[in-house]
Amino acid sequence: MQIIERYIIQKSYPHKQEIDDLCFCAKNLYSYANFYIYQSFILKHKYLDVNFLEKQLKNFQADLALSTQVVKKYLLGLDFNLLNLLTAIKIYKENKPEFLGIDKLLKYQHQEKSRQLLVYIDQIVSKSKMKADLIHLSPNHICIPTVVDYFCLHRVRNVPNIDHDVVEVVYEKEELDYDLKQDAIAAINVGRDNLAALTANQPRFVQVIIKGQIIKSINRYYNQQKAKLKSLLPARKQTSKLLMLMVV
Repeated sequence: MQIIERYIIQKSYPHKQEIDDLCFCAKNLYSYANFYIYQSFILKHKYLDVNFLEKQLKNFQADLALSTQVVKKYLLGLDFNLLNLLTAIKIYKENKPEFLGIDKLLKYQHQEKSRQLLVYIDQIVSKSKMKADLIHLSPNHICIPTVVDYFCLHRVRNVPNIDHDVVEVVYEKEELDYDLKQDAIAAINVGRDNLAALTANQPRFVQVIIKGQIIKSINRYYNQQKAKLKSLLPARKQTSKLLMLMVV
């Protein structure tokens, strides 16, 4: 099975700007690739495959500060999404009454504000650095501490957010067989006034009911305070340091 190790990269992190720059480069790659694909598809009715697209972007790639493997992986992901979208559009045109609507072609993102997720496959991550419990995202100087073994590593993802970034380390882990009884069943019923009711088909199991009124009151107060603070923010601003403290 695959497990994700997540690291929250705040503004105070030494390599925060480098990580943000990588996600910005990924956004530029996304926009340029979409431009070439759309121009060819709309004007020439020809879909550009990944290999041809990679050649088209060869000169532009030098300005991205991204390795060839990262660009290749990114283009493969974009190609997969676009082909699925075109297939869905074709099916929609053949059976319109069966659908409520159809997704539109991907839009270009904002030139300055937008960022894109970036994926590093395991071959790109430095093996020697991982032996020292560090994930090195080449060709940059970004190093993230980790407890994952190199041979279990599947990929690393840079996920941009509004006020922070998340580095996700995806790795494989063998499922353990605890020799559990297949006929032993437990059940939970989630409610409102009663937060949860627990029961099981085992004779010695003690049934439990958890009251939810207190938690509901705390949650209501939290939402009210959050809405009040958000109403004080300037236009187009989504968060602040005080709001972030409420999340912690």
